[in-house]
Amino acid sequence: RRALAEALRDRARFDGGSDIRPETRVDALAAAWFRSLEGKDRSITTLTQYRYRLDHQVIPGLGALRVRELTTSTIDRHLTAVAHKHGAATARMVRSVVSGMCSLAVRHDAIERNPVREASPISTKPKNPPRALTEAQALQLRAMLTYDTKAIARDLPAFVTTMLASGLRVGEASAL
Repeated sequence: RRALAEALRDRARFDGGSDIRPETRVDALAAAWFRSLEGKDRSITTLTQYRYRLDHQVIPGLGALRVRELTTSTIDRHLTAVAHKHGAATARMVRSVVSGMCSLAVRHDAIERNPVREASPISTKPKNPPRALTEAQALQLRAMLTYDTKAIARDLPAFVTTMLASGLRVGEASAL
């Protein structure tokens, strides 16, 4: 009786005119979500990145599931696997894509809440933290560049000195 009552409750909540239902597969949800983006003001680069993440991480990993099977633990495991295999930046982009898909499912009453919101945050610790040169290493680098004819021909001693004195990044120093 309880199972029947829950099924009737879920059935009553579902809007029959929608293409997205709890039984809809995630790959169909992904297609509907991507179609919904095309009319919006998104850059071509963003759309290309979203499509790539859909085709390479989301659909292969979650595409065979039903929308009702998208739980926080399922998404959390998927994002962790993506982060280990492809890195934190890719996992963050996949998280954004799956969150958008789940938001569309919520708007169509296929699920009650967006399970991505409760998923654990993606760690952004760099693998090798940046380290600064010591004073002795900086002096040694400048001396080595001063005696290298190729470096002098390419103005590297002045460039490196500018970077050391100002703390600019390579691109910033190049622009300067």
